[in-house]
Amino acid sequence: MKKSKRFLVVLLSLALLVGVVATGAGALAPGKHWVGSWSAGMTDISISLLEGQENSDGLKLSAFAKNMTARIRLTPTLGGNKLRFCLSNENGTAPLVLHEVSIARAAGDSGSAIVEGSSIPVTFGGSREVTIPAGEIVYCDPVEMEVRALEDLCVTYYVQDFGKVETMALYGGTTYLTLGNQTESTNFLGLKLSFGTLVSVVPLLSGLDVYADEDAYSIVVIGDSTTSNDIPKLLAKRIIEETGENKVGVLQKSIVGNCLLNDGAGAVGNIYGKAMLTRFEKDALEQPGVKYTLVKIGLNDILHPLCKSMEGIAPKVTAEDVIAGYEQLIEMAHDAGVKIVFAESSPWKGYTRDLLKTGNVDLEWTPEAQQMCDDLTQWIRTTKESDGAINLDCLKDPLDPTKMPDGYTSDGAHLLPPAQEAFVAAIDLSLFGIDASQAPVDPQEPTTQQNASEPVAEPESTTAPAAEETLPVETEPATEAETLPAEDTDAEGTGEEDTEGMPDSLEIADTGDSLMVGGAALATLSACGLLLVTRKRK
Repeated sequence: MKKSKRFLVVLLSLALLVGVVATGAGALAPGKHWVGSWSAGMTDISISLLEGQENSDGLKLSAFAKNMTARIRLTPTLGGNKLRFCLSNENGTAPLVLHEVSIARAAGDSGSAIVEGSSIPVTFGGSREVTIPAGEIVYCDPVEMEVRALEDLCVTYYVQDFGKVETMALYGGTTYLTLGNQTESTNFLGLKLSFGTLVSVVPLLSGLDVYADEDAYSIVVIGDSTTSNDIPKLLAKRIIEETGENKVGVLQKSIVGNCLLNDGAGAVGNIYGKAMLTRFEKDALEQPGVKYTLVKIGLNDILHPLCKSMEGIAPKVTAEDVIAGYEQLIEMAHDAGVKIVFAESSPWKGYTRDLLKTGNVDLEWTPEAQQMCDDLTQWIRTTKESDGAINLDCLKDPLDPTKMPDGYTSDGAHLLPPAQEAFVAAIDLSLFGIDASQAPVDPQEPTTQQNASEPVAEPESTTAPAAEETLPVETEPATEAETLPAEDTDAEGTGEEDTEGMPDSLEIADTGDSLMVGGAALATLSACGLLLVTRKRK
């Protein structure tokens, strides 16, 4: 009996101790859970090639190989009063030490400045310094901070050996670098990681979550470069405007050049990431609060083997192979209790991968490749296995449905802002558990999305006669169909204080600043146009 009493006392004491510790660390409330608010698709890239190169302002980065502070401006899509974020060294070959980290409200419409007095020191297990083991990720301790949807935040960290950074995203935020420890600097004068018209590099920071109500959830947009752009932010904005609520976070986990069936191939295949079948569980199904995934993948599986630069290297596939891969994604999603919606292939005719506009064509449109795309579209529209489909006829030129209309693409394959807006307008929100039927509707705003109760249209045949000439399309220094995200030209959020909640007129923050290639020689370093990256130094 005495032993039983002692055991009970010990249990009560431990329970009390745990309660005290939890309270001191900011106890998590019942009825709430962590939900993704922002994310980026991380891949295997070394930052070492940045050294000595010129950014869009003509400034060299050679002085910033050591002793650097990075500030990343990002746009959350779900609000809350408590946050945490994740730093990734998944592709690192050595431990990486971050000596100081903070988070603050971004100031102004763009740039690296933060709102004075808004910076909050961030800890990891109670310490300001954190070591991320090679191949691992770390979460910061929960931070008490009001997060407002579509209003920019800045995460800032100081690293003495920035040359060890080997995990980055190629879209999702704007990064600024400066010398020394400037973590708490309000007017941060940093060089922007801007190299190319379609890439905005985000080192280490892979996600930001908010502690949200029980009915809040996230949608993960995952695929290749045709969704590695502002589509997630545009979708979040539309949901808020049409429902009058902010209960859904929209995450971006797309990787440029990504394939469904095979890992990236060729000299720079590492930047294309692991096959979707390999990364789907981690990058989509394990995201905090995920209930739905929007998947757009498969075009690179068809086109990579047709590129002269990857001939004999990228494995050839059939439409049946890709469909079998789709079925595997469906099974994985449903086993995890997550719904999966597919977006069909977008037009790509006119995309040649002529990086330097020299007339050297790396990729040519063919009726056979187009027929494979049409077969995938037919399956996506008619299958009963998935939880829905997004019809992208809105991206097709009425005069030639194998290509996009003028103003929708700069290179024949990647989506400019008007195309991204058309994509989002075509989404049936009910596929993602959203009922906007009671929301006020602008009578002058045309209805663009298909009613879910209407019969699904058969895909219009887009296979042109073999003798038809490919219309010339001016190409930017990009590289791969579905490889690079479209240039972002939306206005950035104001970052102004608003104690009344969401602003009346929501503006999307432009965290994907346009980037300029620093010389033609850089373009030859990568067949995908990601001119600042290379394989990691071993």
